[in-house]
Amino acid sequence: MLYGWKGKMLRVDLAEKKIVKESLPEEWMRKYIGCRGINDIILYNEAGPNVHAFDSNNRLIFGTGPLDGTPIGNGRVSIQTKHPSGYIAEGGFGGDWGPELKYAGYDNIVIENKSNKPVYLYINDDEVEVRDATHLWGKDVLETTKAIKSETEIPDIKVACIGPAGENLVARAKVFNEHHAACRGCGTIMGDKKLKAIAVHGTGSVKLSDPVEYLRVYRQIRQILDLKDTADYFVPAWSFMSSLLMLDGFNELGWMQAYNAQRGSLKNALTGEEYIEKYVVKPKGGFCCIFPGGGRRFEVCRCHGRRKRRGVCICCCISGTYLMGCITKNP
Repeated sequence: MLYGWKGKMLRVDLAEKKIVKESLPEEWMRKYIGCRGINDIILYNEAGPNVHAFDSNNRLIFGTGPLDGTPIGNGRVSIQTKHPSGYIAEGGFGGDWGPELKYAGYDNIVIENKSNKPVYLYINDDEVEVRDATHLWGKDVLETTKAIKSETEIPDIKVACIGPAGENLVARAKVFNEHHAACRGCGTIMGDKKLKAIAVHGTGSVKLSDPVEYLRVYRQIRQILDLKDTADYFVPAWSFMSSLLMLDGFNELGWMQAYNAQRGSLKNALTGEEYIEKYVVKPKGGFCCIFPGGGRRFEVCRCHGRRKRRGVCICCCISGTYLMGCITKNP
């Protein structure tokens, strides 16, 4: 019996609309350990160094690890592909999508070839289909997620999708899962393959070999990372600030993507402290994540001089703050 792993992956040929359920080699589970390692070996074996990012033979691989679907796993997912610049692009996101894929019975999804029209992948336990997404093309992430929830009539289905940036092959476009995002151009390749979204619903679970020992270790981790009693100064700082902690350092070192990445630093840049003080109402972590600063933050916008709660959330990360105050800020 497998513990942690589900032992299956989906291979989806978008050109032929063909879906194959394959066994995940036990050697891979033991040798490569987690989602990144297995994604790497699939990409290396099937896409290799001579395959360009926009070739049909390029792969887009979604992977979960053996702890995903359990509290320690924090819902982490790795997405890997070949980037247009030639390197291996790896984007990771948290949230509920990864655990849902495990609950549906799969560890990995391998996307190959390209569709001739927009499609999305629908997964509901054993039911897997490539569905038309022409009506979704052009919609943003929130609109797409809402539309798929409505048409599938599954309110808690988890959706990983792209917006107009990915559709138009914008470099470094992201793949979004509710309020979490995988970067480094994975959304660009998703758009090139005309794959608008992957919607997942699962009713299974993840088996543990020793639940008592698992619970003991989990409680130990929680105690170490407890905001009140931790001896690690990094824990409370990261809990509330996430990667915004690095903003000042990035700006000082010239690593800031200011003025549409034309400059490396910016005077009077929006800082993490300023962002939290002016715009944040309530932080909330992702799946079983004990760091709320690393999850979504309900934001406030200023409308006609009044503070008004926005109906959207944004992942509190350094790149999100670039978008708010660094990339487009004028002197």
